[in-house]
Amino acid sequence: MKWISVLKDRLYRYSFYCFANSLEVCQYMKGNIHNKNLLKICYAVLSPYFLLKWGIREITDYTIGQLNISTEKEYEYKDQLSVVAIVKNEGLYIREWIEFHKIVGVTKFYIYDNESNDQLEKILASYIKSGEVVYEYFPGKSKQLDAYNNAVKKYKNNTKYMAFIDLDEYLMPSHYGEKLPEVIDSILSINKHAAGVGVTWRIFGSSGHINKPKGMVIENYMKRSVDYCWQNFHIKTVCDPRKIDRVVSPHFVKYKSGYWCINEFGRRLRAWFPLGQCFDKIKINHYFCKSREEALLKWNRGLADRNTKYDWKKFEDYDLNDIQDDSMVPYIKILKQKLER
Repeated sequence: MKWISVLKDRLYRYSFYCFANSLEVCQYMKGNIHNKNLLKICYAVLSPYFLLKWGIREITDYTIGQLNISTEKEYEYKDQLSVVAIVKNEGLYIREWIEFHKIVGVTKFYIYDNESNDQLEKILASYIKSGEVVYEYFPGKSKQLDAYNNAVKKYKNNTKYMAFIDLDEYLMPSHYGEKLPEVIDSILSINKHAAGVGVTWRIFGSSGHINKPKGMVIENYMKRSVDYCWQNFHIKTVCDPRKIDRVVSPHFVKYKSGYWCINEFGRRLRAWFPLGQCFDKIKINHYFCKSREEALLKWNRGLADRNTKYDWKKFEDYDLNDIQDDSMVPYIKILKQKLER
């Protein structure tokens, strides 16, 4: 019967929502919970609270939230798409990362320097002078969410859309020649409640490199995971920053009542673990591992959102090189030319 199917769907979504929110609470504990049994207890104890929270949110979204739907006229923003990132000792990669994203339509970069000692500000000097980069020194431990929320508070009225990604993540249209702002426009126009897009990533492995090779990231690492592996069940968020309350995870934001996140086909996403993966319109190439040499440096830097470090087993789990992916080939020549200037 139809109502049974609807009930199953609702229960599944609720269970998924509880799990994601429990992890969010654990994340706020700054990574100090490593015991899996304790995490299970946390999930069980918090579930009733999230049941109430989920119910209230559902009611609010479909009643009171309707009143918050904006009918504002199209505004001429300074930037159509901005990227926010917190950075620590990634000066070797940042120019390539910036120039690539400029090619696909990003016009502003809010860079938060988390105690880099590789002369990051000097590397970014020309971009800061041109106004393409807004640089802020942002010291301290576990500062990623603070940086993201700082950017939302300060700059939300300057840009139509904001993306929250890392330096090893390349946000891109799935079809060469398209621009990200237009792709995001087309996705969000599907639903008047949509205020953000959850973009799925694909994990790229080491391509067999032990030491850091010469050349660009996008030309050195072209082997990736198969689509439907557990490592790929994550999203990063691109959103209208005026329609969110705050950033609650490196992957996800809390939206104002009446607004929510969707995937590229218009399906609502309630957490940063998508129920299905989408790469047809927009995607993220996630160069998580790179070579073993580079991975060791990354592991030693620690995490930006909590006070802990990766276990080396994570490299082994994410060093996936199953498929040759040539999606970056059309960008290589033009990106090299830009970097040689």
